Amino acid sequence: MQREVAHYYQHLLENKANEEEEKILSELPPALQHELRVYMNLKPLCNVNLFKNCSKACLRDVSRSLEEVDFSPGENIFKKGDVADAMYLVVHGAVQIYIEDEHIAQMQKGQCFGEMALIENSSRNAGARAGGYCNLYTLSKNRFDELCAEHKDLRASVLKIHQERERPKTTD
Repeated sequence: MQREVAHYYQHLLENKANEEEEKILSELPPALQHELRVYMNLKPLCNVNLFKNCSKACLRDVSRSLEEVDFSPGENIFKKGDVADAMYLVVHGAVQIYIEDEHIAQMQKGQCFGEMALIENSSRNAGARAGGYCNLYTLSKNRFDELCAEHKDLRASVLKIHQERERPKTTD
């Protein structure tokens, strides 16, 4: 229990800048707060492969659609076989990707995961759990589909990624 409390306070200390940002933001009018949050999310979105070639208008719409969620250490975000209802972007902390309890990858701040199941309209092919206290942005499947319908650049990116995944692998 002491270790859990210590880890939580370590998480709070690492997020101290976020608390200061929130304090500053809280003094602004609500509409300006929202627009500033949208602007702050644009840079991490530009680094996500899925959104790299998208227009600023598309990125703003994606950013406006993100919702923040928090997870505790070891908490499952989703399990293999679950219906893909969202994709995720790591704001703070780390997320472990696993198959049958075998750790296969770790997602860090600014990395995206869970998007392939949305693109392929399939169930999850791996599980994800919080590697510690973590904050994530989530984009729902419904909103993702709406954004793809609204923005041809996002639709093209989705199609390209899907085709690359479907292309048979050749061995040299």
